[in-house]
Amino acid sequence: MPTYEYMCLGCGKKFRVRMTITEHDGHKAKCPKCGRRKLQQRVEGFFAITAKKS
Repeated sequence: MPTYEYMCLGCGKKFRVRMTITEHDGHKAKCPKCGRRKLQQRVEGFFAITAKKS
């Protein structure tokens, strides 16, 4: 399940949420501090582990 990073535009809190892609597309995230849904998605780095060696 993907992890998304957000910043609340109301209170400025930065937080991460694990949710399905469908939940993300439906804008289901809300701030854990103030409960608002006015969020800005932040860019987060990621890495992948594969079985093949290059």
